[in-house]
Amino acid sequence: MIDPVSIASLSFEVFAICVQGFVLLSKAQNLGRDASFLVTMLSVQECRFLQWAEIVGVDDPDRTIDPRLNKVQASQLMGQMQLMLDKDNIKKRYHLDLVEKEGSTDGEGVDGSEAPHDILSSAVSDKRRADILYRAKLIKSKNCLPKRLWWAGVDKARLERLVSQVQQTVQGLWDLLNPIQQASMQQAIQEILSKVIDTRNGVNELRELRTAFEANSAFPLAASARVKAVAIALNDTKDTKEESSIPNTASSGDQGQQAGPQPVAAKLLRDDLACIEKTKDATRSVARYKGKPVLLEHKPVPAKYKSKLKHRVVDLATLLSTQTHPEFLTLRCIGYVEDQEGFSLVYDYPDTLDITFNTSNASEAPPGPKSLLDLLSLRDPPLKPSLSARLKLARECLHAIILLHTAGWLHKSLRASNLLFFTTEDSARKNPDSVLAHPYLAGFNFSRIDRPAEISEYVSENPQADIYRHPDALGEPLVSFEKEMDLYSLGTVLIELTEWRPLWVIVQKTVKGDNKEKDVPLEKIKGVRKWLLEAKVGNGDVAFRVGDGFGDAVAMCLKGESCKTETRQKVLDREWEIAKKLGACHI
Repeated sequence: MIDPVSIASLSFEVFAICVQGFVLLSKAQNLGRDASFLVTMLSVQECRFLQWAEIVGVDDPDRTIDPRLNKVQASQLMGQMQLMLDKDNIKKRYHLDLVEKEGSTDGEGVDGSEAPHDILSSAVSDKRRADILYRAKLIKSKNCLPKRLWWAGVDKARLERLVSQVQQTVQGLWDLLNPIQQASMQQAIQEILSKVIDTRNGVNELRELRTAFEANSAFPLAASARVKAVAIALNDTKDTKEESSIPNTASSGDQGQQAGPQPVAAKLLRDDLACIEKTKDATRSVARYKGKPVLLEHKPVPAKYKSKLKHRVVDLATLLSTQTHPEFLTLRCIGYVEDQEGFSLVYDYPDTLDITFNTSNASEAPPGPKSLLDLLSLRDPPLKPSLSARLKLARECLHAIILLHTAGWLHKSLRASNLLFFTTEDSARKNPDSVLAHPYLAGFNFSRIDRPAEISEYVSENPQADIYRHPDALGEPLVSFEKEMDLYSLGTVLIELTEWRPLWVIVQKTVKGDNKEKDVPLEKIKGVRKWLLEAKVGNGDVAFRVGDGFGDAVAMCLKGESCKTETRQKVLDREWEIAKKLGACHI
């Protein structure tokens, strides 16, 4: 008998049969929450499989298959997938039985309610599935998916084996693509999954997503899901304390209370801090905590507001201690200290330091990091990092902001002085590209959760800091800070990377004119946005220096409107569109 794998064709029909298998497994009932994360993992693979099919041209019978594809290997892998997802083969090979439930209907409408464990339903729509199956003549109507089956019995270990083998097969298909195609697909998958996280507000759902993403090596997004889950759990714990008399009637998976209490950040003793020394930036100090080098970020708070804002400091310290993935660009927060002036977040120094950055002398304050503003300001001679290094830094900063926003948090103070590099001036001068390769995002002392009910604090009246802020975030009336305001601040930093000059130097004449006074009218600072769009973007200056794609990205950052006119989803869409623009820039 001929092995069906050897004759499997690379065709739309086989592709559609595979999609049908994914639908049957992801929609099957009676799985049990203990194993439901495996279906979430399977849904991630379905999403990756559909992206692959779209790239190579298998997803449409009228398209021509990419001639660069190794058709023999792709055909074999598609055949394996077809067998793996076949109901009878699943029973024979994995001893997992899918059966029809007595009295079940002929099929499920494409707008039907999702299964309790189908938390990735927005990643691959039922409408798209139905369209594929209808074109392959596997269903009679576009409005009805195949009949939903039930698990007769579930062996978690066997189902895990099936999911693992599907994952290996999908990865095999991805490996047939060239690096540029893989990078494009990876970004597309990250965009889809980040939007799933953005729409989910249940702690158990987010933890399930985290587990599924980690199993599929989507570690940055797993970290976003984890941070968002912690943030919601912290808020739910606070609400529970305030409303402990109200009975909990929420369904499983919808509320954070069922996840148990969330451990909070440690309150550190100020007596354990030694060798405290202010840095060039007055908002930061360096010190030693029990002999180890640490960085302190200060948050001055008037005594009358301390009780109202302390929870935010504790929550922020908890989140910054939770997040450890390097793509967030954050230092690990080990806790906070409280004194008469307010609060300070305490961060460990990074594990990997410049060899010239000596922190071994425990009797002295450790050397402080250099900020991007410090590097931009170096003269005689100035630093000259390559355009490649600056472009890479721009991409990393944008990606960190996307991950932060996906996790439901706002930075609020993105500017050159809050991008840190643990290096010395000598090292920066000798190898600036190497230094720019290891940025850390600081300035979280005013960061908060992205929720309208949270009050916004006006950060400063310092013109050299305020020029990085969106006009709507300046002066009165004070409006709630929103995601696009972070994006605007990123746009100003991209302008700095374009010209390799501090933003204040770029806009000073526009802001101050011939005025010799120290005070700068707020209206002048609010006018920075209009001037940048006209004088740096509109006239083609940015495009001239770094290309059209980069220029378009800067324009998209600076043009963002308030969420009153732009939905949360549109802001996230725009962030990923900017990522595509920057990703397409090649030197």
